[in-house]
Amino acid sequence: MTTVIEEIIKQANTVWIPKWFSLFCDPNGGFYERIDLNATPLDHPRRVLSQCRQLIVFSRAYHEGVFSDQEILKKSFDYIVTQYQIPDTGGFKFSLMDDHYDLYAHAFVILMCAEYYAASKDIRALDMADCVHEFIQGNFVHKNGLGFYEALGPDLSPVEKIRRQNPHMHLFEAVLAMYEITGKAHWKNAADHLLRLFKNHFFDSGCGVLREFFQADLTPHHQDGDIVEAGHHSEWIWLLTRYQALIGDQEIFVQDVIPRLFDFVATHGIDGVNCGIYNLQRPDGAVVDSQKRIWPVMESLRAASILRQSHHQQAAKVYYDMLTCFERYYVDIKTGLWHEILDQNMCVTSDYRPATTPYHIYLALLDSKSYLE
Repeated sequence: MTTVIEEIIKQANTVWIPKWFSLFCDPNGGFYERIDLNATPLDHPRRVLSQCRQLIVFSRAYHEGVFSDQEILKKSFDYIVTQYQIPDTGGFKFSLMDDHYDLYAHAFVILMCAEYYAASKDIRALDMADCVHEFIQGNFVHKNGLGFYEALGPDLSPVEKIRRQNPHMHLFEAVLAMYEITGKAHWKNAADHLLRLFKNHFFDSGCGVLREFFQADLTPHHQDGDIVEAGHHSEWIWLLTRYQALIGDQEIFVQDVIPRLFDFVATHGIDGVNCGIYNLQRPDGAVVDSQKRIWPVMESLRAASILRQSHHQQAAKVYYDMLTCFERYYVDIKTGLWHEILDQNMCVTSDYRPATTPYHIYLALLDSKSYLE
């Protein structure tokens, strides 16, 4: 199947990347939040998250040698900084219409800085990443010392919400990317802290699943503590693999937990009748939300490519199933246009394409190929 993914990536590099740029890039600056199925931009508030993910994709494409306009990258970086950063605090507002500070979004500001720097060598990106890291450490740290608040108000006061592993997971992704680039201790320390949260709170070693929602003390939430997402199991497989390759301090734990995460994906997360990955489930595999978004398919493709290296008995089948599912149901190979959400019977239920999704598609394809080499 390596040949198949090579052909898909070739198509992505030659057709999809320029197509996505033409559809999402606003000539007046920045990127559209989403487009409809006719490729018309929709009037939705532009989140900093979406701006960052778009710049991540085109920075990676530049690094791959298939997107040549570095000036566009610089203008996009400048747009994000000038339109979203609050000068008085150093943090970034959630959207052009919302001055709240969001942890998930700040994780992607850091990741954007890493990818943009890798493409441009613009030293401002490293300085900005340090600034955002300091902002998070100075304002988002939870009062009990366990992880971070989900969000802050415009006055920097914590917004009390149900706690999630998801923003911590993407912050882990971001700090690993910065550590790979800089080798600086504060990024390693941040990664170590987030891994401890995964090990001690997010991953339930008793039943071998990653939990999503938590009380303030990071015990499972009293109502939603049994909600799990196979797609996030797959993302953690990749991130733990990255951690081990870059830092390597938890080899025994990582080697034990990765197959357990993958077992849930392979055994329960995949719709064995129609293909795809269920949105939400219980730890025993019971389906809570039978719709199937595109991003868990891409993340599970990447996870399966990693497990194929260790000859996991189900990895080759999952890899083949995810790649086939992606080609058959989710993407138009010729154009790079995709369907965001399908129902259990693989019928399209979404009428838009968000700017956030190419990040999942393109990076998962590139990483999957690299793990198979």
